[in-house]
Order: sequence, then structure tokens, then C-alpha cells
Amino acid sequence: MATDLITSFVLVMRNFILLIISPYKTMRKISLEKDLYQPALIIGLIFIYFKFIYYLRDRIYPATLIYLIFVINFFLTISFFYLLSKLFNKNKKEIKFYSFVFTFIYSMLPTLIWFLSTSILYR
Repeated sequence: MATDLITSFVLVMRNFILLIISPYKTMRKISLEKDLYQPALIIGLIFIYFKFIYYLRDRIYPATLIYLIFVINFFLTISFFYLLSKLFNKNKKEIKFYSFVFTFIYSMLPTLIWFLSTSILYR
């Protein structure tokens, strides 16, 4: 399991760099991924962000509650686009739910960096 996590971490870092260099080709490759540790690592980074930001801002709501709301919203968004694509699938091509999970979770990396940098610089 430790080697799987390390391998997934290296893949996440590689994909992140490749997204900067060649975003279209990389996102197409990411949509074909099957390693579930990669989204778990990114979701874990987002959880760490929520816990970190909790100590920088006014503590109105617990960080875990905000994170849970984020995860629910994230999966509702993915489900919405997945169901919409199944509904309007004219080519009758098989559409995979994990493809949506991977592409949407990797799109969270720039957002995570943006939020983290503004949170640190705002202080």
C-alpha cells in the first residue's frame, strides 16, 4: 500500500507538471486513469487545505463540516455532468464515471494553489 501511495503521488506530481506544459493531451490521458489513489491524494490535499485555512480565518464553522459540504457538492457536480452526458450521448459510446472523477479532481489542483496562495498572502 505504501508503494502504491508513493507511486500515485509521483503520478499526481507528473500529471500536474504535464498539465502546465501540455494541458489538452495530459487531460485526455488523465481521463483514462484507473488508479484511485490519485484522486484520494488530491482530496486529502484539499482536506489539509481546509484544516490549514481554519487556523488562519475566523472559526465560524468547523473545517470538517466545510470539507464535507465541499465533497458532497463535488460529487453532485460530477454526477450531474455524468448523467447529462449519458442523456445526450449520441454516439452511444460508453461513458465512465471515473473519467469524470479524474478530470474534475485534477481541475481542482490550480484552484487549490490559487486559494492557498491568496490565503497566505492575504494574511
